[in-house]
Amino acid sequence: MQKKISINYDLCRGCRRCEIACSWRQEGSVKLERAKVKIEVKNQGATELPIFEQQCTARPCTKEAPKCVTACTFGALELIEEGINNE
Repeated sequence: MQKKISINYDLCRGCRRCEIACSWRQEGSVKLERAKVKIEVKNQGATELPIFEQQCTARPCTKEAPKCVTACTFGALELIEEGINNE
């Protein structure tokens, strides 16, 4: 069964670890502008949310947990089986 990335926005702290890990995985260095996940700042900095490119949430870059998921120490990102709704 295909896996996908699930995002729990309530747990995200905007730490950017997912951005850094994605950049490192994709580029071999930290280039946040090249990461496939971006932290979007809303409400004049009061809210920070991870926004993924569509292919990342639908088909993660690895079959194991992607670097962005394992880098999240707050549990906001999770790799789940497709078709499971954990909201």
